[in-house]
Amino acid sequence: MQIDETVSLKGSIDNIGIISYWKAILNVFISPQMTFRSVSIKPRWVIPVILCVIAAIISEAATSRYRMAEARERILSSQELSVEEIERRVDAIDSQAVTSIKPELVAAAFAIFAAVHMIKLLGISLFVWLGLHLFKSAVKFVSILSVTSFSFLVQLPEAALKIPLIVSKESTRVFLGPAVFLPTEWYGSILFRIVDKLNFFNLWMVGLLMVGLPLVTDIKRSKVYLTVIYLFVIWLIFSSLFGELVQIG
Repeated sequence: MQIDETVSLKGSIDNIGIISYWKAILNVFISPQMTFRSVSIKPRWVIPVILCVIAAIISEAATSRYRMAEARERILSSQELSVEEIERRVDAIDSQAVTSIKPELVAAAFAIFAAVHMIKLLGISLFVWLGLHLFKSAVKFVSILSVTSFSFLVQLPEAALKIPLIVSKESTRVFLGPAVFLPTEWYGSILFRIVDKLNFFNLWMVGLLMVGLPLVTDIKRSKVYLTVIYLFVIWLIFSSLFGELVQIG
């Protein structure tokens, strides 16, 4: 009976087969199990990473002026900095303003965003891989990397939603979760950052990891869920304590 069930499961996966890259990307949003079953047969991660990097570059280009304006305002209103320190920091912010688009600047920005995104992706994938190995899983790192990179694709609709809101408000204080209900004076506090990171898209990403990882690992779903949850809690606390230094997206 066990053999029959195994053969049946293998047959169902083989029937689905390895779907195309673009179909796999689309199905992340409408049928994630199909995407992750395909990834379990043939791990892939390059194109999802490229798409997320492009989304990050577009987001930065569209919203950086508002972010820098808010940073400038915070520095000018600071009661803790000396006049000289305020002038130095304001000059540093003003020097970052780009008055013209140069090919070398675009290339440098792409390289920086690609490197940062890859470091974040590899870091998260490594922590998940190590976490699963606590349960003696023999899963390959490239399989974890593939599931993580496809899960990161929720950053595409997130950017598509946040960019117009930021531009229309002329402010980066756009929240897509329960943080929208918190008092504005809490902004910047550790509690506010924790609640802000419990937004719809981060939870969606966690949900995708819970769907995809059991399909590429050899351990029980309950252990995969436990691993994802405790790693998410660790990331939530660590990233909130250190502000914007650590993000998933």
